[in-house]
Amino acid sequence: MLQNLIKFTLSMSKPHAKDQHAKYKLSPWRLKIHEIIFEADTPAGKAFDVALIFLILVSLLGMMLESVHEIDTKYDPQLRALDWIITILFTIEYVLRIVATGRPRNYIFSFYGII
Repeated sequence: MLQNLIKFTLSMSKPHAKDQHAKYKLSPWRLKIHEIIFEADTPAGKAFDVALIFLILVSLLGMMLESVHEIDTKYDPQLRALDWIITILFTIEYVLRIVATGRPRNYIFSFYGII
């Protein structure tokens, strides 16, 4: 029951791609990006979510390894490169989220846009 409530709450907070297209006349490529990023019930959306979770876990692992002095001393260049790569990927993801919405300013200042 709790799982159904969570799914319902999330479905209410995330605009569906078709609603976005009808309301804001998104171009086909923006609509496709919106579907991939915001629709978790599609195969591409699920893959996108799994990739984000994987990146978050890799980022956490990198931070944990940086906190160990011996590892940080030995692998500092690799860990810094990993930090930069993950930061760039998350920046691209954020920009794509902004592009895929009908009202970018509203998304940027929304709860999910800030988090």
